[in-house]
Amino acid sequence: MSTNDIESHIDYLEQRLQQLNQEIETLTQKNQQWIDKVNLLKTTPGIGQVISTTLVSDLSR
Repeated sequence: MSTNDIESHIDYLEQRLQQLNQEIETLTQKNQQWIDKVNLLKTTPGIGQVISTTLVSDLSR
């Protein structure tokens, strides 16, 4: 595998990660209860968008 192949794959993965993060954000914004819970969790130092959304989604099952 060449360096160009690896760099191309990394670029693809970074783009896909951005797409997935946007999809998660869009889905979260459609539910007011999730918005409130995510925003409350984000007031905790060290807790950002990804962790707060993950916690809310796991606890909402």
